[in-house]
Amino acid sequence: PEFPTNKCCRSYFKIAEAVKLWSPLFHALHEGNILDIGAAPGGWTQYCLEDAKATKVIAIDPAILHLPTKENYIHFRKRIQDSAPDLSHLNIHFDAILCDANSHPNAAVRSFLPIIHPYLRPGITVLLLTLKQTNITQKDAHISTGFSQVIHTLAQFGFDLDLKFTWLWANSRKERTLFVRYRGDPSFTITTTTKTASISEDDGTTT
Repeated sequence: PEFPTNKCCRSYFKIAEAVKLWSPLFHALHEGNILDIGAAPGGWTQYCLEDAKATKVIAIDPAILHLPTKENYIHFRKRIQDSAPDLSHLNIHFDAILCDANSHPNAAVRSFLPIIHPYLRPGITVLLLTLKQTNITQKDAHISTGFSQVIHTLAQFGFDLDLKFTWLWANSRKERTLFVRYRGDPSFTITTTTKTASISEDDGTTT
């Protein structure tokens, strides 16, 4: 699509498209409390503030976000690994966790899940995560390839095993997008041999 001049970056299109695909994501973002991890340059934060009309958006990234100051928007210019005291001070629970960080997907989730876990709402909080992988080279490559570690990590921290993957039009050739809900009651001893994930590839229709 043509890039609108009032959007801070092209990553805005990813979340705008994901919201149309998964209606539970829209409901979580609309008037919700949102945590955007690895938020720079700010496309997902901007969507939450301007389009979803979120109640509160907390953005975490060491880089500058070129977004206007708003009462319901806080930017912590640091890594998520260094943000535990800030989140503890806020003491709010989140309806949605967003992460479009440019890092290995399992490294990303392992870096932020221990820190944000106390602020998740069982049965309510959803996670939208961009999975970035260098060895996906074809459109028809199976989207679950190489993501088993991510599934295992999410399960350990209490996320639903009914995961939704898709390749958004706004994703790059080597990106996939994951959507999942936090169910609570995490099992830190879960293994892939005792419980398997149900992975569904969406065809672009809204659920």
